[in-house]
Amino acid sequence: MKHLLIIPAFILLIAFVALPDWKKEQLMEPADLAKILKDDKAKKPVVLNVGSVEDIKTAINAGPCSIASGIKKLEAELPKIKKTQDIVIYCGCCALEHCENIKPAYDLILKAGYKKVKILNIPVGLAEDWRAKGYPMK
Repeated sequence: MKHLLIIPAFILLIAFVALPDWKKEQLMEPADLAKILKDDKAKKPVVLNVGSVEDIKTAINAGPCSIASGIKKLEAELPKIKKTQDIVIYCGCCALEHCENIKPAYDLILKAGYKKVKILNIPVGLAEDWRAKGYPMK
């Protein structure tokens, strides 16, 4: 019986070890993005939803990127975006620190040659960290 408990514990440990620790300069705070989206005169970033939650204002639904079909969808969207464009990616299905959709999307976008990529810092989930604060949705 002890051996049966070891396997799930090991898988859980690997899942947490494999998820990255995002640096502050890689992140954008929800309030900052909301302010930009609400300002008619502000230069807007391309916002990519790389998860399975609803779209925030202006977002292109390009996910979920933890599965092959989501990656293909994101790959199809990238040629439509200029390499010099600011990009913000988000998922919001769960806390950023546990999200399986962000890292594959982030890595793919960087590999494709985009340099100005930020991750929306969602510590809890889109409902709590975006919608509940009255930030713009589609």
